[in-house]
Amino acid sequence: MNRTDGGHRCACVASVVLLPSICASDLMYSQFGSRFVIGHGLAGISDDRTPVVITHRYPIVDAAEAFRVAGDKTSGAIRVVIRTSQSPEGSMMPWDFETEPEFQEKLDWVDAFVHEEVEPLDLVWPGLAFTPLDDTRRKVVDPLKDEVRRHELWATHLAPDLGGQGYGQLKLALMNEILGRSQWAPIVFGCPAPDTGNAEIIAHYGTPE
Repeated sequence: MNRTDGGHRCACVASVVLLPSICASDLMYSQFGSRFVIGHGLAGISDDRTPVVITHRYPIVDAAEAFRVAGDKTSGAIRVVIRTSQSPEGSMMPWDFETEPEFQEKLDWVDAFVHEEVEPLDLVWPGLAFTPLDDTRRKVVDPLKDEVRRHELWATHLAPDLGGQGYGQLKLALMNEILGRSQWAPIVFGCPAPDTGNAEIIAHYGTPE
């Protein structure tokens, strides 16, 4: 979260602290006095884990307001906490980050496919991923794209009526953790930047004209 202050661009929140089940760690810092906490995975966090007083608490649905308060130097916020979920007693509860088994199978296939079929392209044609395909490269790349389509992983960020799979940004992010290993992988999977963002803008706001 950034703001311009006195002509300088800087982070508004002094620190983002992640509170998992066994530890707390500061993830980023700035010159301001507020601290921001995302709490999860710990039922009843003791004072020795959070020595700085918590002045504001918000449910996850009010995350935007929590960030606003944490970034406002006039709010008096010292530490702002987002609760990812709540038990009846009000203690912090775990947030399940596990990927559903069906999509994890697809990610496992992506991992192997990128390693075996796509990463070698970076060695054969380094620096050419974003240049127009000539006949030689097309004979290799197009069959790889077809294989991705057969596995229903082409342009996953787009809705089916636009030629994609409609998986959304979260699953695209999980894929990008793998695709980021190769310059050619986003091309092969139909999701290179900046085309993904441009395509989504057109999909949401474009007109027939």
